[in-house]
Amino acid sequence: MGREVDRRKDLGGSLPVENVQALASKNLKDVPSRYIRPQVQFDEVSIDESLHIPVIDMSKLVADQLGQQDELAKLHLACKEWGFFLVQSLPILFNLIHYRFISF
Repeated sequence: MGREVDRRKDLGGSLPVENVQALASKNLKDVPSRYIRPQVQFDEVSIDESLHIPVIDMSKLVADQLGQQDELAKLHLACKEWGFFLVQSLPILFNLIHYRFISF
């Protein structure tokens, strides 16, 4: 326990602040200035369509499927630019899923 106190001494001091109960008991009419933040003007947020998480249709990645090259290009871009993607139409065998649940 003594070690924890020693480490805290190295972190520096803090401003003495009354707890909430002490402030409430004073029945102040105004909020102390130290607790008031100046108004901040925020920039307008725009939604850029290019920022949507890429969705990869795994069924199109099977050999000789229509749109395979386009989907491969999307996959490449998702890995290169985003580092992740949302998987759609992933063919998983029911037996494999059933086995995973039973094995636990």
